[in-house]
Amino acid sequence: MIYIWLIFNLFVSSLAFFLQRVPVKENSNGTKICQNLKYDKDTNELIKKTSNLNCVNKSVLKIKKAFLYESSPTTCPLHYVHSEINQFKTCPDPTKGIEVTQTLRKLCQNKESCDFDFADLPKPECKLFNKDIDMGVYFPVENLLYLNVSYGCLLPRLKYWPFSNKKFDMNKYFLVFLFNLNYLFTHGTMIVPSILDDSKPVIKSICMDPTLERNNNQPDQEIQPYLNCVNQAILKISSASLMTSNSTICPNQFPNNLRGPSCSSKNFGNSDVTNLFKILCHSKEKCNFEFDQLPNLLCIDNKNDVYEVPNEFTYIKVKYKCQTPRRRYRPFSNKRFDPKFKPRVNSQIRKLSFNNLNKLG
Repeated sequence: MIYIWLIFNLFVSSLAFFLQRVPVKENSNGTKICQNLKYDKDTNELIKKTSNLNCVNKSVLKIKKAFLYESSPTTCPLHYVHSEINQFKTCPDPTKGIEVTQTLRKLCQNKESCDFDFADLPKPECKLFNKDIDMGVYFPVENLLYLNVSYGCLLPRLKYWPFSNKKFDMNKYFLVFLFNLNYLFTHGTMIVPSILDDSKPVIKSICMDPTLERNNNQPDQEIQPYLNCVNQAILKISSASLMTSNSTICPNQFPNNLRGPSCSSKNFGNSDVTNLFKILCHSKEKCNFEFDQLPNLLCIDNKNDVYEVPNEFTYIKVKYKCQTPRRRYRPFSNKRFDPKFKPRVNSQIRKLSFNNLNKLG
């Protein structure tokens, strides 16, 4: 009977061995990657940065299809936070997307992480009518783009395949057999109950810090994020609100008893920034952003007049938690609550020895 059990374990573990190269992440429906850019009000220019596509657990990227489109407020809301951004739209009508699969494969195929620039991809074209020559002219669209890419994250190929063309070696098969048994018992006894994940959300106030944002834009400075987790945990954003600050919450914004702007009412516009904050920080270990990427907080006073509150006197009240890659499970870690280690489990009243009874007499 023991031999049948071992053969069955070998069959199941061997099947798991061959199937463990399945994708750990499958995005067959497509993922939107918006062009990483920022609008600078002072220079009235767009600052473009590289975009990122990555996998986890040492898996590699396998690009299936990729199409490039011109963005809209629905597809990329962060592009259109400021109304002045519309001056950079090249085409008045929506352009047709172009396929950039081969180019993206050259840049990102078989890599764990891929930093690419939209300038390296082919450009969609916009047809505009030129009155001087009385015909249509095609112009490339270079700004406000987004990439719709379907890809998978594939585990790396193991160095040793049992049924290869190599000469039969019993020692190698024995090692594979031991590996399969270890794989079976490890994954079969791994218990990860969700009921033990009792982490509660944290509420944090993030004050606008112009010095920190200025240092983060320097190439030789280490980036200091506004929000981060430890132990490879990722951020899970529940809510985020943009509010006016005061000297108690953000003392660095009010040096030398500086008086900030005041609003005669508690009615504010653009205060709920949960969706935009999730785009910036959700499912990341570190969240580095700038307050210019968020909409300006609007004060609506008692006379229904509307004016903007400067970013230097605002803060974000965010509710979040850090979720670890594997939820904590420590069976019987605390002996105080484990009945197996509790004293006097079977006998609630301690029985005195013969010598102690004589002492009492």
